[in-house]
Amino acid sequence: MNRFLSVLSLLMFWGYPTHSQNYPKKVEDKLIGKVSYVIYSNPRKCTLTDTTAVLYLNPTHSLFVYAKGDDHRMVTCDKGEDVMLLEANGNMVLKNFASDTLKIRELVLTTVYRSYEALPKFNWTLGNKEKTIANYKVKNATTRFRGRSYEAWFSEEIPISDGPWKFNGLPGLILEVYDTDKDYFFTIKNIEIPANPFSEEVKFREDGQFLPIQKFLIADHIEYEKIKKESQAASNIEIEVKVPPRNPIELTEN
Repeated sequence: MNRFLSVLSLLMFWGYPTHSQNYPKKVEDKLIGKVSYVIYSNPRKCTLTDTTAVLYLNPTHSLFVYAKGDDHRMVTCDKGEDVMLLEANGNMVLKNFASDTLKIRELVLTTVYRSYEALPKFNWTLGNKEKTIANYKVKNATTRFRGRSYEAWFSEEIPISDGPWKFNGLPGLILEVYDTDKDYFFTIKNIEIPANPFSEEVKFREDGQFLPIQKFLIADHIEYEKIKKESQAASNIEIEVKVPPRNPIELTEN
């Protein structure tokens, strides 16, 4: 049995949504796969490197965990060094394909925020380019989402309509995706299907301050305003707190 048939058989057995998205009624917690990505990002006009993330694949939902760690750390970037904000449980994006919903949890400066929205529907345009990534044949597709244009590379050898971060909706797992400016670049590092250990459970954490998605997208401004007010109250003088240059992955609300 070749690799494609092995993966497809496992997915059919567990009922994980392929592109047709036929979901079982009962949500299982057992993993069918773990996919590790390397992320290059440019959130403060300084491209951060050497950051990793894991996409945990379950039968009806997936959980993307990134920036996980016990302490902040210095990372190399294209303008020297910058601080990578890490959180003990990691930032999280939970896609629930059965209910078409998405939850997100993120550390912003000193506060963990979380939000909720409908599962984004990406308007993909399939291309005609092909190449090989991690020994998988991949095809390209393009889309525009919240102010950025993206190119994704997906493999029909892994018929899972999912990918890193919020990306989804292609007839195969997204192994690489980036915006046209390459400010945000996700590329595959390792694939485990089936996952090992098979009984591992990974759950979205409901802690943190809830914000509607429109406010969540500007949570850094909210956090800086909070710091400004706290500083002024402590010193009883007017303090200027400048928001540093920002280049978020989502530039607009729509």
